[in-house]
Amino acid sequence: MPMLVLAENHIKQGRLPVKAIAGPSPAKVPAGARLPVADNQVLDLSGMSHTHVAIPNIVESLEWASALLGSVKILNLISGEIKSLKGMPSMNSLEELTISANIADLRGLPAALPSLRRLYLDGCKMLESLKGMSELPKLKELIIRAPVTSLEGMPATLVSLKDLTLGDICLLTTLKGLPYLPNIQKLVLSPEIREPGISGARMASLLELDMRQCSFFDARDLLHQLPKLRSLLPPQSIDNFSWLPRTIPSLRVLDLNTCRVLTSVEGLPDMPNLETLSLPNELKSMHGLPSVLPRLKSLCFNKGSRTSGNLFQGFPHMPALQHLNLLSEPHSFRGLPSTLEALTVLEVSGLKSIDGLPYMPNLRELILNGHYPQAYARRQLMNSIQAYRPSLHVRQ
Repeated sequence: MPMLVLAENHIKQGRLPVKAIAGPSPAKVPAGARLPVADNQVLDLSGMSHTHVAIPNIVESLEWASALLGSVKILNLISGEIKSLKGMPSMNSLEELTISANIADLRGLPAALPSLRRLYLDGCKMLESLKGMSELPKLKELIIRAPVTSLEGMPATLVSLKDLTLGDICLLTTLKGLPYLPNIQKLVLSPEIREPGISGARMASLLELDMRQCSFFDARDLLHQLPKLRSLLPPQSIDNFSWLPRTIPSLRVLDLNTCRVLTSVEGLPDMPNLETLSLPNELKSMHGLPSVLPRLKSLCFNKGSRTSGNLFQGFPHMPALQHLNLLSEPHSFRGLPSTLEALTVLEVSGLKSIDGLPYMPNLRELILNGHYPQAYARRQLMNSIQAYRPSLHVRQ
């Protein structure tokens, strides 16, 4: 989309015309329109047309002729000089808005932004309150990276919102004040949130819950109320699963890769429909997993997993397993089932021995990563599989 950037180096003492790139349906700026900037400088915007405007850091006020922004579709408001949104006009065509300014709240925004699809409050270091947020009937994505302490002030409902990210500098401790989100699909939680503070019914359509930034989050009650949840990324600092319900029947993806202190999967909830499992880096063994994971298709042992001979102990029956990723640099395959009937892709790093190598009658691809202390083990691995899978594709 054509873009007009009102850059700081375009400004001199007095007036300087700024060239614009006209879009297919340009918005005309009336003659004599000017933009207040710091140090008594002036941008002369006479005769300009635009569909995408980026406001530079020297702009200190938004009280301009409303026609300047009335038909704009993308607005990047990035200015440390702006302390208030007062003066923003109605922008019925606006589809994307980025605000990075020293504002304390959102008062001054139009009462409604009927076409807005993406709102990024990114880097507003003084923003403590969301009071003044517009009605946003078409909003699909919202990112809040600001030290807000409450979600109060948001519209009662965001009917179209699918993706909500609460960034790493948010100071929220609860989700109290969260609007009704009937079509939400992805939620990323900020670090200080400890508990929901709301009913999961407000976001019952949620598919992906990302808690990796959280130090702790008690999700037991919330997850019972998320019947469609498919993907779960837990907090990094967990060392057990007591904060989870005993069963999560809808879950398809569980990623424990970033759980830094988790050494055991004892107490893991029952997940009968799980399809993808990424295990923690410090895992000691697989004891604690269900004896059967009937739908699991992809299993990853991440780099850093304990490389002792006990790592694969407790390996469940996985009749649907298609992709096995051993990034943990295992000493050998001991502990794996004697046959992995459905496996089509095997990825291995740092293997030292092929002892315990399973029979994999449907293997199509072997991926060899990392350093091999013994080149002999690598050759043995390829030769052993190619003896019964001569068409095996090997990537190194």
